[in-house]
Amino acid sequence: MIIRTSGSGFIRVAVFLILGGGVLQIAGAQDRSPDNETIRKLLERINREIGANADIFVGANRTNLLLTRVSILESQFTPDKGLTRARAIEDPFYSSLALGGIAATELSSSLSASCDHFREALAHASKISSWHGEHPTSLDFLFQLLPAYPNKQARDLLAASRETLDAWGEAEKRDQALLALSQAYVLIAPEQVESLLLEIAPKGYVGASVRYLGRFLAQRSLEHTLNLAGELYRDQMNWQNADEFLTTAFVELANTDFQRAFEGIKQMREVDSRVAAIELAQSLIRARRNEEAEKVIDYLSSPPSEWLQEHVNRLRHELRQNAAELTATSYASPELIDEFLSELDATRLELLADKTCIIFRDPEQAHEFVSKALSLFPSLRERFASDGTPPESSRFSILGLLVICSSLTGEIDSALDISSRILIRATRISYLAEAYEHISPPPSVVSGWPIYFWKPKIVSIKEKANPDTRFRAVPKCAPGAY
Repeated sequence: MIIRTSGSGFIRVAVFLILGGGVLQIAGAQDRSPDNETIRKLLERINREIGANADIFVGANRTNLLLTRVSILESQFTPDKGLTRARAIEDPFYSSLALGGIAATELSSSLSASCDHFREALAHASKISSWHGEHPTSLDFLFQLLPAYPNKQARDLLAASRETLDAWGEAEKRDQALLALSQAYVLIAPEQVESLLLEIAPKGYVGASVRYLGRFLAQRSLEHTLNLAGELYRDQMNWQNADEFLTTAFVELANTDFQRAFEGIKQMREVDSRVAAIELAQSLIRARRNEEAEKVIDYLSSPPSEWLQEHVNRLRHELRQNAAELTATSYASPELIDEFLSELDATRLELLADKTCIIFRDPEQAHEFVSKALSLFPSLRERFASDGTPPESSRFSILGLLVICSSLTGEIDSALDISSRILIRATRISYLAEAYEHISPPPSVVSGWPIYFWKPKIVSIKEKANPDTRFRAVPKCAPGAY
């Protein structure tokens, strides 16, 4: 389902992937106008910090990562400068992400420019020839933007994306990008999903896409999908993923008819049957259907098999954990902040700074927090120095948090002064960028892109918070970006 709403100067697009793909939210500018003076000063300081010698940062990837992030932010305020910076990035992995982020930003203001820059991002991505951490390409990130476009443009860009992926790289490098493209097909061109699945399924390294597309087909027409998957499994022995397709159909069937699905899995070829049973058991455990999961695990245990025993043990452990599953939260409420303010303690401050989401009651509480936290910093610095750990080395630097808080309360000069105490320049620029993002958030889809050194915080003030931006899903930490 795609929900599109439009308004003056902003667009919000929420794409709900109910097939296990999670939630993709693309949000534009907030309803309230950003503080242009604050943004201007942050951009000026960021540009001054980068200067003409950005390559002195440790590692080219860290430099490109920062420049990518800054170019996306800069395009919101000064589009031409953002584009110039993006195109100047020599590494096509990062230049394509920068152009893609700019295209996402332009969706709210200039559809034609957004389409042009998305195509330009595809052209840059087609030149990628080396891995970046665990990412062989940027295409899977770019494809996340496709459902945000109106139908005609989305279909045109979907076709261009397919051509780019087909022409790029070896099959084993395309699996994640193909999965992202498959998700886009489901949302933009659902009538083409079956033909896409039939085209890609005989190939290697496409199992995740086959499962995703198969799940969509099964939810739309279960009996047709069961018949199609069963026929291909029986007759197309050369298909590398016929077993994946049929397993997906049976797991979906188990939602309404467990016994029929279980019996169907038992009729599959021996090894395929056991692998399918593992997936069925995992699905049942996630749904807390413990009694049925126990039956599947018993099937996997008889007769005993050495290669299956590890899976059986893990499944039984997950089954036991189902009864008392605890979920940890990384959330600091205004009341928790009150406790710190009433009893200043360096350890409490460290714990607060480690939270992913920090919410202040009002600007006054945020201002008091900054002031009292700074008063504790000399003792913190002494303690860090005693064990050889400088405060700026922390992923969630206390100073960085205070930069964000000061920017949110409009005390930009204080924010800039605090940032100057962060001794590592790349870290300093990153926190300045994070402060900018809290005032004028970029499209939230980019929060999951590998352009961050650490998982960004969500800091908000209740009186000012907009639920579409301040409380968006906590972005994943970009693997390999530390």
